[in-house]
Amino acid sequence: MKENSINYTIVFVVMLVGCAIGVKELIEPDLWWYMRTGEWILENTQVPATDFLSYTHFGVEWINVKWLYEVLIYTFSKIGGPEFVSVFQSIINVLIVWVLYGIYGQLSNSRKTGAWAFVTIAALAICSYRMTARPETISHLFSLLTILIYLLGKNKNLKWFYWWIPLQVLWTNMHEAYATGIVLMFSFAAWEVFLAVRQKQVILKTPIVYSTGLATLGICLNPRGYEMLLHPFEIFSQLNTNKYTTELLDYHSSIYWEKWQSVAFIIVLVLFGWFLVFSNGKQLKKSVQNALNTISGGYILILFLFIYLGFSAQRNIPFFILAISPILAIGLGNIIPKKIDKIVSITALLFGVVSYCFVVSNQFYTLTNSKYNFGLKVDSYSNPIGLGHKLQKIDYKQAHFSDYLTSSYILWKHKDYQSYIDLRDLDVFPASFFEEMLLVSQNYQAFKDLDAMNDFQYVYLKRLDFTGLIRNLNADSNWTMTYADPVACLFQKQKKATQSDVFKAPQQLEVSSLSSAINFILNPIKKEKVSPINMDFMAASFYNAIEDHELALNRLNKLTANTGFEYQSLCMQGRILTELGVRAQSDSLMAEGLSRTSKAKKLFPKKSEAFYTAGLQFYKQGLLNEAIIDLKLCVKRDKKNVDALSQLALCQNALAQVDPQNSAIYIAGWFKYMEQAYEIDPSNLMFAYQLGVSYCERNKCKKAKKYLEKLEELPFLNAAQNASIVSCKRKCLID
Repeated sequence: MKENSINYTIVFVVMLVGCAIGVKELIEPDLWWYMRTGEWILENTQVPATDFLSYTHFGVEWINVKWLYEVLIYTFSKIGGPEFVSVFQSIINVLIVWVLYGIYGQLSNSRKTGAWAFVTIAALAICSYRMTARPETISHLFSLLTILIYLLGKNKNLKWFYWWIPLQVLWTNMHEAYATGIVLMFSFAAWEVFLAVRQKQVILKTPIVYSTGLATLGICLNPRGYEMLLHPFEIFSQLNTNKYTTELLDYHSSIYWEKWQSVAFIIVLVLFGWFLVFSNGKQLKKSVQNALNTISGGYILILFLFIYLGFSAQRNIPFFILAISPILAIGLGNIIPKKIDKIVSITALLFGVVSYCFVVSNQFYTLTNSKYNFGLKVDSYSNPIGLGHKLQKIDYKQAHFSDYLTSSYILWKHKDYQSYIDLRDLDVFPASFFEEMLLVSQNYQAFKDLDAMNDFQYVYLKRLDFTGLIRNLNADSNWTMTYADPVACLFQKQKKATQSDVFKAPQQLEVSSLSSAINFILNPIKKEKVSPINMDFMAASFYNAIEDHELALNRLNKLTANTGFEYQSLCMQGRILTELGVRAQSDSLMAEGLSRTSKAKKLFPKKSEAFYTAGLQFYKQGLLNEAIIDLKLCVKRDKKNVDALSQLALCQNALAQVDPQNSAIYIAGWFKYMEQAYEIDPSNLMFAYQLGVSYCERNKCKKAKKYLEKLEELPFLNAAQNASIVSCKRKCLID
């Protein structure tokens, strides 16, 4: 096989890998309102200037930047169903691979396609968690195109720079990050101007300057006109204000480091440093100069800007990973002996084939502990399909309350539905409205006050994210839960008679014939994944969480020993029976609860859950020393069990009350366990509150400061507790 044929085959296989990574089950909730808006735009042949999707902010100004993207993915959904929007991501991925190969070709005189393939596949794997058909994927592609155009203009023909103008116009109408293009162009232009000054050239005749200026003016070619020139400043302000999504947290947050991609980002950053310092020469000055000559100072400047973006939010990591990949491919190619180039190419080809199989078989997602799965399908465990069907049976146009995570699907499902709040975030809803929504979800009196003003007729909530509010609604005689499934639950305002079991299995959307055909073509031997989830156990866990113990026990009784859930079932039964026993002061119920837990301990003595359950049971019965023994055994088996550590702290606090002579010892134990729990879960604001205020009250401001710095007014605390935060911050000089 000729060398060119091998190279083209390698590129084709890498494109196939990129295509496969784009084909994911639809999970992202905001895709639904994108499709709904795209549909409205085509029906009305205009871009909405005011909100039409919510009843709470109907008519307020809405600057919808990504209208063209919304039209595109709606079009894809019309072709092959909502799951077909993943094909849009696949096309973008193929284009990204093509552009990366073009960048590599502009930077390298000798194309070692094998080295490029290894690095590019690794980059695609790292970035796969953000390749979900969301509009940011447009910015990934357009950033790379901006770089490629720069290199083509610099290396081939200055006229290439003028392609920045239509690219920027498209970008401005497809994603809020369009200002990234201006920053990239100005950075490249600044570098070239710097070189022109050094070489005493006439700067104004440089096409890169003209094209940068015209591309900037091209921002005005959108439905909002010149307003979009300054809109990036408003977007930047929103990013600083938006505390309602974890994907915007920066590297200071522990959540930032929970994904393996953050660690990969650091590794790639180190490799970039290695490339700059060592791969182009033994002496530092010479190496950096060679790097500047090879990839240009403008490109290096861009990479440092992308590094900053990567540290500012985890979702921005792909910008750097993709942009640096051609450079790392050059570095890898430099250390591969020329005599084994052909072997490397064949190995890269095999690596690409294996990678493709790894993705389409779901092994990649399993290995990386990803929430995604391969295939064109709407994930029924992430989207409230059943809730959408249930709302058809009631008057959903009535005043209602909901969370912002679940409503997007309902907007798509029912064209005349208007949301209380949705995922358009600060584009429509002010921060104060989000704050009110979060307060209401954590403070039931606040919900009752809001209900008194709005007279809500129904409430629907994402099941796992709003357990506290669901628990309170379920306990309120004025509200009846009429539907629940793994995704969401629905309450209607009606007097409760007897609580019935309404938890259902998730409903599915039918996959279109076109999507099914593509799934078969990409993986003809793929079998439907059998869900390991047991509906009875899931329902029991839900009812237990909202303290509906009778329904929880009824579901647990349906489980048989051969379901694989016997251990978890025994632990849950033990907790429930003990709770019921404590409430009814029934020794027999408490004894039966301990019996179930003891059976679970014997069944799997190396697992931690039964020991934690036993610790809880003893604590609730006032048997503190026995509780401590089992809780320590739990921590021995699971050193990161935050619940067990915080329960150990509670035991120490209780011992201090019953044995005041040794209270100093027990209080020291309380601090010890609470600090261990906080170290494992530093995002837990209740831990921060308890530690900060406790240290403050003991005049240990130096230790308190670490915790109090994180605290503002917390909606789940009462007025007196929030006042203690203010008082302690004032005392410890943290205003």
